[in-house]
Amino acid sequence: MNEANGKPENASSRRLELIAVVSFVIINLVAPLVVGEMYPFTISPMFCDQPEQYCTYQLFDDQGNELDLESYGLHLVYDGNPPGLGMGIEATPRLHEFGEVPELESVVAHLKETASSVKPDCKTIRVRQSVVCCNGTCPEATVREATISIHSEMQVVE
Repeated sequence: MNEANGKPENASSRRLELIAVVSFVIINLVAPLVVGEMYPFTISPMFCDQPEQYCTYQLFDDQGNELDLESYGLHLVYDGNPPGLGMGIEATPRLHEFGEVPELESVVAHLKETASSVKPDCKTIRVRQSVVCCNGTCPEATVREATISIHSEMQVVE
């Protein structure tokens, strides 16, 4: 007998409640392992990678106008989750993952490959790579620059 309304409890409704609760618990345990990330079933990876360094870029064309980093694959994708986890969507392709710092020469080679298809009328591109790292207590930044002539060799300025 249900004390709240004085009616007898139905055994099938109790069974449905039990099935719903057990199903929810099983989904909470299995979904993060199978799917990885699916709200509200998550493995909560935020900030678990703690990268020690990262880099950002600025690109400029012949006239000094800033270029779109995503078009060249140099954009920074970091939302606090390790790469591939917790984003819910797959990020557009890029040269490196957050926490990795490629050498300026590989950035230049990457730009030479992509520049002609992104902006074919551009003759030179200036790239500024700012590397931020932590050496104990405080962060420090190093800026490296290169001017790339799309159809010839590069000139590196540090």
